[in-house]
Amino acid sequence: MHFTGLNKATIAEANVEAFIEQAIQYKELIEGNKINKAMEFYMFSDITHPLNAVRAYEIKEWDKSKSFSNTKIYLSSKDITTCENLPLVDITDRYIGKDYLFVETELTKIGFSNVELVRKIRPDSKKNEPSHVVEIAINGKTTFEDADWYSRDSIIEVAYYLPESDEEVAAAHPGQIKIPNSSKGYIGINYDDVVVELKELGFTNISTFEQEGKKSLLSRKENCIVRISINGHNQFETGAWFDCDAAIRITYNTFSN
Repeated sequence: MHFTGLNKATIAEANVEAFIEQAIQYKELIEGNKINKAMEFYMFSDITHPLNAVRAYEIKEWDKSKSFSNTKIYLSSKDITTCENLPLVDITDRYIGKDYLFVETELTKIGFSNVELVRKIRPDSKKNEPSHVVEIAINGKTTFEDADWYSRDSIIEVAYYLPESDEEVAAAHPGQIKIPNSSKGYIGINYDDVVVELKELGFTNISTFEQEGKKSLLSRKENCIVRISINGHNQFETGAWFDCDAAIRITYNTFSN
């Protein structure tokens, strides 16, 4: 009320209720009327603060809110980690894209007791970086207000991207060997070199077969692979896993005079 011009030296007692009533009437005038709402936007587009009566009204409403009660308790507490409710501000900007261990530490320092790490071995997008947080969920929600309060025992799930290491992938395929090339990639390679490579990897059931043909200008070099199959499959991708005793059949070319 002083902001509006009430002189501190005025002896008469100010009528707070009447001052607040101005804001109530103003809000009733604006709400539900598109023309008045548009005029308000035009009149106040370059002003940083609302009308003083409206500011007073909003402050009194906030005074009744749970948010204000939480704020008072939080600011007056000597040990904020013991507060029943804790604030989180700018959750997305502060935590998404940060290292997941850093985020876990920060949330624990604030006082949250149920921080769960959720690993994703496949990225949600090409922008995801290893060990970086890709999503935050609090009690199942992934969208947040600018400044929300949460109970200290809220379930906070921190999802982060971390692809499987070579050791983890190998552990998921006990007794198997990863093929270093595709069926298409082996075509045209000297069969002896491939046999040596596969044996060094640990494959034990390798058979080779000649395919005789006449040499021409279009022919590849002699003793090159023309077909390879594993367990009867003529097509397989680089990085596929097979048992060490998988049946590998290699057909290579030889030329007659």
